[in-house]
Amino acid sequence: EARDGTIWVGGDDGALNRIRNGRVDVVRKGFPPARISALWEADDGSLWIGFAHGILGRLKDGHIDIYRDPAAKNASILSIAGDPSGGDLWIGTRGAGVARFHDGQFVHYTNSGEVRAVRFAPDGSLWIGTDGEGVARLQNGVWTTWKAGNGLLSNHVMSLYIDRQGVVWVGTASGGLNRIYKGHI
Repeated sequence: EARDGTIWVGGDDGALNRIRNGRVDVVRKGFPPARISALWEADDGSLWIGFAHGILGRLKDGHIDIYRDPAAKNASILSIAGDPSGGDLWIGTRGAGVARFHDGQFVHYTNSGEVRAVRFAPDGSLWIGTDGEGVARLQNGVWTTWKAGNGLLSNHVMSLYIDRQGVVWVGTASGGLNRIYKGHI
């Protein structure tokens, strides 16, 4: 749900549905005919849209800008998060790992795997939930990982939620719910 109360829903064929004041409108003009699998609203009100085939869209004031990631043309964008310290986006994909979107360019930090969740904590650290490799945190340039071998209930992370106190809630496909606080499970 957007700040103005609008609910956005992505479709399999590139259709973006907008639900506002009980009315459903389909927004399609200029969109690629690809599955929409991630949505994120920026502070400026623009809506960032993750599509299949490594396509990222930005909808602002009724206009869509399209960016294509050549390293992810066979991947779907599954998660988007804006870096609170600047204008960069972090993107999780199915098949092309995690990337940072900076000044119209994609910079990949991993090139494989399924990154289902990308979130920022109140302290500015970046958290990544993967399907098969557990959870990773990037803080001050250092990656730390949690896996089944060091306390995570399952390496198959489906969702991450970070509350205001910085508690990271990890939803897994086959192990239940974990809580990570101050680096401890």
